[in-house]
Amino acid sequence: MKRRAIVHAMLLAMGATVWTGCSSQPSATEVSPAAPAEPAKPVTLTMLDGNGLSDSDFQVMFVNPVKKKYPHITVTKTSTTNINNLIAAGETPDLITTHNGNFGPYQELKLMYDMSDLAKLYKLDVARFDPVVVQAMAVTGPTALNAIPYALNFSALYYNKDLFDSFGVAYPKDGLTWDEAIELGKRMTRKLGDTQIRGLDPYAVTRFQRILGNTFYDTKTNKSTLSTPEWKSIFELSKSIISIPGNEWTDAELKNSISPDTNFHTKRISAMYGGNNMTSKLEEPTKNGLNWDVAQYPSLPSRPNVYNDIDAHLTFITSTSKHKDEAMKVLVELVSDETQMDLVRKTARKSPLADKRFEAAFAADLEFAKGKNHAGMFKSKMINSPVRPRYTTEASNLLKAAFYDYYKGKDVNTALREADEKLNQFLATEASK
Repeated sequence: MKRRAIVHAMLLAMGATVWTGCSSQPSATEVSPAAPAEPAKPVTLTMLDGNGLSDSDFQVMFVNPVKKKYPHITVTKTSTTNINNLIAAGETPDLITTHNGNFGPYQELKLMYDMSDLAKLYKLDVARFDPVVVQAMAVTGPTALNAIPYALNFSALYYNKDLFDSFGVAYPKDGLTWDEAIELGKRMTRKLGDTQIRGLDPYAVTRFQRILGNTFYDTKTNKSTLSTPEWKSIFELSKSIISIPGNEWTDAELKNSISPDTNFHTKRISAMYGGNNMTSKLEEPTKNGLNWDVAQYPSLPSRPNVYNDIDAHLTFITSTSKHKDEAMKVLVELVSDETQMDLVRKTARKSPLADKRFEAAFAADLEFAKGKNHAGMFKSKMINSPVRPRYTTEASNLLKAAFYDYYKGKDVNTALREADEKLNQFLATEASK
């Protein structure tokens, strides 16, 4: 009996221990459940859209991907694209979209910001980009990351198949030189009924500058470079195209040194148009009967398979933004594989990412662009671009006036020498202020 009493006492003690272990009081080794994380505070980022994005493209590129991953972040456009007015009103944006040729004004306003550390913090893999594109994003220093490119502009040779069919001429092929394109243009410059058809319509005189990589003036010496052999060759090449009888530019085009793409897709007076990517503009014209295709942009002998220098559409965080972390999250989503694939498939833009699958998917979701020779467009490449200097607009205007004088009969050397002298005088005056 004594032994049974002892066992009974032991069982009662064990029961008490088990019950205690199951009680609401935590043991020394238990961890209390973590308090639920507070929801992120809503943040609204303002963006100056210097690239004229359509509302639908803005949704595809910025609104949708950001809301999907960061529902507390909202991106809105500023009421104006005039940065000086925004600064004066105390409304400097958090983000700015522009192109690398327009860095100068923002750099002068001290809005450029090196995003390298933020890129590392949020694991933005810069190695995914074409290296020459990354080089063009360095403004405040040789290794700086002052902007994130989301698309690359490029040049291509668009052509009207119906016009070629009407004249019984074979379509342009990939790999043409400019000399070959000019000869083809001569064959296509003729009347169709009462309409004068331009055989070959180049986009702009300065487009050839961007293939050769020459500049308006040297920022180190502050001296003009308009009288160089490269500019002379550009003038002569341009004139050889637009002086073909029947292929002439209008006086307004001459003064601006540029021909609008509407000549091709709206007026339909251009058999071939060598200009910037305009695929997204061709939906309505295609529905209205434009029968078009595209070929590789013609090459200059000294720059085989080069269609221009880096012309990047990009976004950067301003130095004054109070929401740099959130802004970087937006940029990381903008260049994610998913967003970039949507961008190339739905908006017919070229991705800055080096992976060739993005080129292969170009305009894939656009019914009007199916079956076109998009692969031919990407047989050419881009070269690095010099940062456009402060007085690019003024220098360009002097160059346009010189080309107009040359086309109207002035000797090419004289026209360029006079422009060179005027630019040097302007630069010296500005330096003395």
